[in-house]
Amino acid sequence: MSRATIAAALTCAALGLLAGCGGDGPGSDQAMAPPKPGLSGEQLFQQTGCAGCHRLSQAGAVGHVGPSLDGKKLSVDTVARTVQAGRGRMPSYDDQLTDAEIRRVAEYVSRASGG
Repeated sequence: MSRATIAAALTCAALGLLAGCGGDGPGSDQAMAPPKPGLSGEQLFQQTGCAGCHRLSQAGAVGHVGPSLDGKKLSVDTVARTVQAGRGRMPSYDDQLTDAEIRRVAEYVSRASGG
């Protein structure tokens, strides 16, 4: 993995942790900046803070707040529903991502998790 990729992953991880990842601490209700249009599922995963909370090896994500997604074999529909509605400490991203963006990130996570 290149240094630039590692640096980007670490930066996204730090941003995800600062965003609170749906936690109860100060600033946890603050939304991250909306992603730019046309991003791939992997880019959305990195830029919306997913990588800061979840472990997903294919994305270089090493988060420990939410569950590891490696080997979970998640379906696209399961991921999409979770991203839209939230689950446990994970907030809903329905007001931050379009339906098409949710679909792209769900398809990426499903593939990357072995689904």
